[in-house]
Amino acid sequence: MQQPYWQVGYPTEYRALDEQHQEIDEKIGALEALLSGPESARAAALIADFRNTLEEHFLLEQRVMTTCKYPGLSHHVDVHDFIIRNVEVVTQMFSGEAMVGARARIVAHLQESLREDVAVDAAFKEFLDRRVGISALRA
Repeated sequence: MQQPYWQVGYPTEYRALDEQHQEIDEKIGALEALLSGPESARAAALIADFRNTLEEHFLLEQRVMTTCKYPGLSHHVDVHDFIIRNVEVVTQMFSGEAMVGARARIVAHLQESLREDVAVDAAFKEFLDRRVGISALRA
């Protein structure tokens, strides 16, 4: 497994968001390890848990962005919708398809989802950094 994205220069410096990025990345790693073994039923449950974590994370981001009147909110929500669709693709890979060969595709979909979220978060971080008094979000 490659080094987690949250450790290689992507943190937003806002603790709650970064902690969720880390949690999401750890779940991708756990799923990758699970898919390497014979427990695909547990992997399906982990994907459901992963999606729930993503949805909670996206709601938090969107609430903060709404509060801050972030002008890029609409695009950010579109990216979140794209990511959720990626997770749904992964879920479909479990239904009716043999897991042989699917592991790499599943992990790649999930890693790309996290990468995409972190990339759009970078623009949000720049916006917040320019605003006065936003440093309280970093607590």
